Amino acid sequence: MRAARADDVEAEVTRRLLALTPWRVLTVDAGTLAAQEPCVHARRRLAELLGLPTRP
Repeated sequence: MRAARADDVEAEVTRRLLALTPWRVLTVDAGTLAAQEPCVHARRRLAELLGLPTRP
């Protein structure tokens, strides 16, 4: 349980740090996805953000 708490704290610190940067950031919680899903998710989100057509 302690490791899960540490992961939550690390994720929150990362989110806060990235929120302060001038970069636009696309977060993907890869820990909850199968191997190929993070790539597909990231591509879909980037296409949406850039106004590009997405694959079905």
